[in-house]
Amino acid sequence: RRAMAGLDTAVWDLRGKVAGKPVCALLGGTPGLIRAYASSMKRDITPEDEAARLCALRDRDGFTAFKWRVGAECGRDVDEWTGRTEAVIPVVSRALGDVEKLVDANSGFSPARAIAVGRMLEDHGIGHYEEPCPYWEYAQTAEVRAALSLDVTGGEQDCEFATWARMFDLRSVDI
Repeated sequence: RRAMAGLDTAVWDLRGKVAGKPVCALLGGTPGLIRAYASSMKRDITPEDEAARLCALRDRDGFTAFKWRVGAECGRDVDEWTGRTEAVIPVVSRALGDVEKLVDANSGFSPARAIAVGRMLEDHGIGHYEEPCPYWEYAQTAEVRAALSLDVTGGEQDCEFATWARMFDLRSVDI
């Protein structure tokens, strides 16, 4: 399915180039500005270095929203190193100040651990929690969503409407 989605994207891009129009116009929309957030794909960085890196992006490029990683990818409650999640959340959040803050767990936690981390996120003004549980475990993510007040997000790994419909039916995610 992912290969098909990649091919579909390439075909839409080609159709837009042939027509001399942006893809959004082919779909009935109009082009416009899209807000971007600065993000970190790193876990092998100290919380202090992560904060400095993201603050430099804020100061140099004017970003007003930031996403960084916690946990270990598909980590089953294992962190990149012991205590990193608990350290990186407050350090980066404080350093960035009054901006939109997003955290990505990359399917790293069980529901109990995800809820505990989510409460820490809420305490530090973070409003977006991406893939707290394994992305294919929709009921686990729904349990986390029901326990927290911040937005729980997911679906980027999926490329079929039936999968998204199941996520909606289970109320697995807010976004």
